[in-house]
Amino acid sequence: MYQYDLRLAYMASWEAQRLFQVSGGPNHIEMVAHDPSTSGTISAEIASLVNEDKVEIRDWKTMNQALLSALAVERIAMFLVLGFIVLVASFNIVGSLVLIIMEKAREIAILRAMGGSARWMGQTFLAVGAFIGFIGIGTGLGLGLLSCAVVALVGLPLPREYYVETVPVDVDPLLVVAVVLVTAAVTLTATLYPTRQAARLVPSEGLRYE
Repeated sequence: MYQYDLRLAYMASWEAQRLFQVSGGPNHIEMVAHDPSTSGTISAEIASLVNEDKVEIRDWKTMNQALLSALAVERIAMFLVLGFIVLVASFNIVGSLVLIIMEKAREIAILRAMGGSARWMGQTFLAVGAFIGFIGIGTGLGLGLLSCAVVALVGLPLPREYYVETVPVDVDPLLVVAVVLVTAAVTLTATLYPTRQAARLVPSEGLRYE
């Protein structure tokens, strides 16, 4: 790995002390944790045992702060892009339901004239919109998880310039659940306007030109 080859060398400790003119033993100690996510806890425990005025404690998150910040910004940007995709899809649901209401205005008016309540009519179109949205959510979720599984099993090779040979796949269950819940909420919200229009349709208006 180029970054390590550029600045890392193995040598005898006495040679390093003579080269850097350091006496009294090593002045840097590196620890490797089995679980990288516990570095903060380990750093805090070490800090409680030493004098922080004389000892500097840095974990891998502190040493790679710029990279981690860039990844965090990228994650937020991807979430916003996904949010806009969901928003556009919700507009499509609104347009589809409005067209259905316009095409079925006569049938809606007849049902209302036969005793169908506005609440029942609204619930019907709300169920239609929810069905469309949940079909889309289920299809997208299934294809996404299937794609991740295929990439994880088969592997998607990367150029030699990258530090890894294949595209890494890490499915975060909490993030998947959050995306599904947000998408479902946006989908149900998108059906409110068409549902209200269907519920407010007056039978005489629907049958005026029939």
